[in-house]
Amino acid sequence: MKKERIAAVVLAAGKGKRMNSPDKQKVTHDLAGRPMVAYTVETLKSVRFDQIIVVVGHLKEQVIKAVGGDVLFAHQDEPLGTGDALRVALFVIDPSIDVVLSLYGDDSAFLSKETLRFFIDAFSKSRADMACLTVVRDDPTGLGRIVRDSREHVVRIVEEKLASDEEKRIKEVNTGVYLFTRGMLDVYLPKIQRNETGEYFLTDIVELVINGGGAVLAHPLENTEEWFGVNSPEQLREADALKRGLS
Repeated sequence: MKKERIAAVVLAAGKGKRMNSPDKQKVTHDLAGRPMVAYTVETLKSVRFDQIIVVVGHLKEQVIKAVGGDVLFAHQDEPLGTGDALRVALFVIDPSIDVVLSLYGDDSAFLSKETLRFFIDAFSKSRADMACLTVVRDDPTGLGRIVRDSREHVVRIVEEKLASDEEKRIKEVNTGVYLFTRGMLDVYLPKIQRNETGEYFLTDIVELVINGGGAVLAHPLENTEEWFGVNSPEQLREADALKRGLS
């Protein structure tokens, strides 16, 4: 059996308005003295992906400097959302790639290579068309919820502002770490529609895949401390303290 070729895509083009730092790109803020995105790329290199692609846009020179060499860059010229960012990356991904890992540059600094390898292995064995890494939070406020049916199959991911009162009570949330077969991406990524904000949300691909007869695996993250979103100065200080404690 041919060994699957896997590419990793780091989405690092967003503005991160809640950080209140218009002159500094969000993913380049320091954790324990290093840009947070540098930890993510270092981990991806240790897993030995066939390609690593970083999607840049806002203040892209800062991200390129923080990441360093041995990666490829895709340029998102307009801030049109995560779905568009991954679409831009597709133009850089080699045709020989079979599977694509996608993750955000602002919440993946604590992910371990063991977790990523286990996630990839579970996806390969499942024969699903895509997979999302999930985590259970006692307080899921502000996070996208994993909606399942009566058989515990994933139905969709719903953002909190669009969730019903019942859906808001769901504690299993989306981490934004995905695996896709290349064929599935080619078919469904272009079908994502702009939402009311004018952006293309990558989360919408889940429902498209399911409605198209595909299978979606939701893979729980065992060590919940490995996923830490940095969306505010307060969260940055907390993540920095945690990273210093680990180093």
